[in-house]
Amino acid sequence: MKLLVVKVYVMKIYKIVILTLLLMGVIFWVYAGFLNIPIGHSNKNLDSDGDGIPNYLDASPDTPAGARVDPMGNFLSISLNINFETNSSEISTSYKKDLKDFAVYLKKHENEICLIRGYTDDEIGPGFHDNNLDLSFRRAASVAKALTVWYGVSANQISVIGFGSKEPEVINNSDENRAINRRIEAVLVK
Repeated sequence: MKLLVVKVYVMKIYKIVILTLLLMGVIFWVYAGFLNIPIGHSNKNLDSDGDGIPNYLDASPDTPAGARVDPMGNFLSISLNINFETNSSEISTSYKKDLKDFAVYLKKHENEICLIRGYTDDEIGPGFHDNNLDLSFRRAASVAKALTVWYGVSANQISVIGFGSKEPEVINNSDENRAINRRIEAVLVK
């Protein structure tokens, strides 16, 4: 009889140990983020800036929306989604939100230098800018001026360069594609 009682106790202890280990394993998987069950702010799959890198691995968890990042989440560049009319370097007010979001990032990271790169399509309008290289530089300078004057970014953080019609994003074979190529990109230089 004593042998049977000892076996029952051993079996109960064995079951308790197994259940405890299983429960601890589930807690670990939830905490580690492998099971997609949110538990407050400790979900390690959280990606607050939307760059595809979870916060716990992200070197820069506050990159602006649409930024290109390296595998560790470091901000590399961003297309500021600022397009221009043909032969114009004037920034439309519809792009102020994109500029403001980027300015907020630059002001938080005062030690980073930003290279504003201007581009054009391959057309040159009569009586306007006779040189796409000049026009692309003017576009980059307009964005730099907007960042410093409108949003207070330090001028020491910004450099500008124009590439003209070199390095098109898409082939200049339609009005839509030409509009895409009249653009601004921002690259961080560390």
